[in-house]
Amino acid sequence: MMNVKKWWVMVLTVVLLSSCKMYQEVKVSNVENVAFSDLTAEKMEAQISFTIENPNWYDIKLKESKIDVYLEGKYLGTIDQFEEILIPKKSTSTQVMRMTMAPSSLS
Repeated sequence: MMNVKKWWVMVLTVVLLSSCKMYQEVKVSNVENVAFSDLTAEKMEAQISFTIENPNWYDIKLKESKIDVYLEGKYLGTIDQFEEILIPKKSTSTQVMRMTMAPSSLS
């Protein structure tokens, strides 16, 4: 009986650990559109549409996050994601996020 328990624990551990390797990176491949919504001397806000590919066999949910944006090593600003985004499994779709940046970061 004890050997059967050890065997099941070992099998379960192997299955759980191997499932972690099945994740594939979600890829952002193309910025499709940038629409500025607020331009002041202190800040700029834009809606950025981009193509995102989920090669995984399961949906991925992006929850609230902040993403720092760099162009050729220079900090441009932050993308704030407030709404949950669902990226369907095995799909390529267009997503929209809001970005805020200081105009001084462009010079």
